[in-house]
Amino acid sequence: MLCLHGAPKRVALFTAATLALAAFASLTAEAAESKTYEITLKDQAFMPSELKVPAGTAFIIKVKNENDAPAEFESKDLKFEKVVAGHAEILAKVKALPGGTFEFYDEYHEDTARGTVVAE
Repeated sequence: MLCLHGAPKRVALFTAATLALAAFASLTAEAAESKTYEITLKDQAFMPSELKVPAGTAFIIKVKNENDAPAEFESKDLKFEKVVAGHAEILAKVKALPGGTFEFYDEYHEDTARGTVVAE
């Protein structure tokens, strides 16, 4: 005699666990595939002020703010806006870009803290 008591619950749990593992693996693969480019904000200037990235590939920008004051790392071209506290770091995920030049800046010091991403 076959006992199926509790089988639907076990199948549902197994399915949920499998989906969760697949989602985690996908996120891990995406993070591993995305290259991280680092820039530093110091004395209201980005160093380096130009990042060269491959066109058609998503990437991450890691911003380290070495100033005492917070900064607002922003780009209308790249579609992000993130506040980074003084002496802190943030990550900005950027979707794959077509070839071209894309600007970013510290909104609090737009006149001096500017840079570009060049996708080639």
